[in-house]
Amino acid sequence: MKLKNIIKKLDGIVRVDGKTNFEITGIACDSKAVKPGYMFIVLKGSKVNGADFIDEAIERGASAILLDDGSAGIFKRGNTFIYVKDARYGLAQASQAYFGDISNKMSLIGVTGTNGKTTITYLMESMLKSRNEGVGVIGTVNYRFGQRSIPSVNTTPGALELYSLLSNMQKEKLNYCIMEISSHSLEQRRVETLQFDAAIFTNLTREHLDFHKNMDDYLNAKLKLFEKIKKGGFAIVNIDDPASEKIIQKVKSEGKAGIITYSIDREADITAKNIQLSCDGLKFQLGVAKRSFATIEIKSNLIGRHNVYNILASIGAGLAIGMDLKDIKIGIEALKGLPGRLESIGCG
Repeated sequence: MKLKNIIKKLDGIVRVDGKTNFEITGIACDSKAVKPGYMFIVLKGSKVNGADFIDEAIERGASAILLDDGSAGIFKRGNTFIYVKDARYGLAQASQAYFGDISNKMSLIGVTGTNGKTTITYLMESMLKSRNEGVGVIGTVNYRFGQRSIPSVNTTPGALELYSLLSNMQKEKLNYCIMEISSHSLEQRRVETLQFDAAIFTNLTREHLDFHKNMDDYLNAKLKLFEKIKKGGFAIVNIDDPASEKIIQKVKSEGKAGIITYSIDREADITAKNIQLSCDGLKFQLGVAKRSFATIEIKSNLIGRHNVYNILASIGAGLAIGMDLKDIKIGIEALKGLPGRLESIGCG
């Protein structure tokens, strides 16, 4: 792809020094991953500054450098330097330009909240597989699709790795990707250029306050996901959590998405009644507002009241993307467990 065509997709350009009518063969934000013809994107981390590695990137063959305006340093001439207001946003936009607007070609389901994200991705994966859909998962345990399983470094990878994963899923003709969306990734604009068919909010409890200044900042980071729902998509919200009010207000203010609520303790669109919990699993009677059908009993090998919430969230998202309740039930009941989450250990 021509550099000039990538530049057209970038917001916040301050200036461009150098030629732009040449091919970019790849993008990297790690200098050691740079190959001839690459664009190197300079990011400032908490411990190291990418600007310190510009010379190494050039020696490895980088032909274009994208960096924050005002970055200190004297750089070698002969390369093209693109100065922008926010290099992290530039990385997301350049990734979208290079790999294409994948959100328009796949259905993306994002899950955010302090707890429950991983379990919901496993539940939804099982639900979609119950109707033979091609599905990928990006989350805390691993990144997986087809026959591939890649160890997870971050719950939500950086924008470049994220687009590379989604591009490979698209090449394998997968229709869906379910993603855990961390507050860090939202704050660092890793998913900035993606649009979601459904976004799930689970809950908000005290965590990550080493990164976020306080609980308000933590919630404000989560709210950013709900700006990224496609027109006609849905937010699936746990209204038993006090933070849900601000989530719902955010979705309504955006004016693009519908809202599906779920609850154990209150009236909602998706509810669970007559809950029975044991060490062997759980079961409950499912209630879905505005639907007329015989009572559906949901059974699961998952343990604990918190997993009733995870199942309700998954049901809401399944309905949001047009799944039949029969397939939803089959998929939920097919999931026997997941790694590291109340795994049963036989001790004789």
